[in-house]
Amino acid sequence: VGDDPPARLQRAADNNLMVALGFWLGHARHGIAYDDEAALAEQKEMVRQGVLRFRDHPNVLMRVIGNEMEGFAEGDNPKIWNHVQELAAMVKELDPNRPTATVTA
Repeated sequence: VGDDPPARLQRAADNNLMVALGFWLGHARHGIAYDDEAALAEQKEMVRQGVLRFRDHPNVLMRVIGNEMEGFAEGDNPKIWNHVQELAAMVKELDPNRPTATVTA
C-alpha cells in the first residue's frame, strides 16, 4: 500500500484524480521464499488489511498486486504466480467492483 496512503488518497481527491492502489510483494531476490507458508500468509494478511482499509474510498480506481514479480531467473517460479493469483482472487472477493491487476516489466 506504500507510504501514507491516506495522504496520497486525499491529494488525489483534492485534484479529482483516481489512484491505482498498489500492494508491494516481496521479491525472491530480496529474501522472500515462495515456499515459506508463514511469509506468504503475512503478505496475504497485509493485502487483506489494505483492501479492507480503503475498500470504500471513492478515489481508489483499482488494485495492483505486486510489481515486476517476474524479476530475473526466479520469476519463472510458478509459486510466485500462484501466490499473486491467490491474492488477486481474494482482493476481488473483498472488493468485486474494482479491477485488479499486476504489473510486469
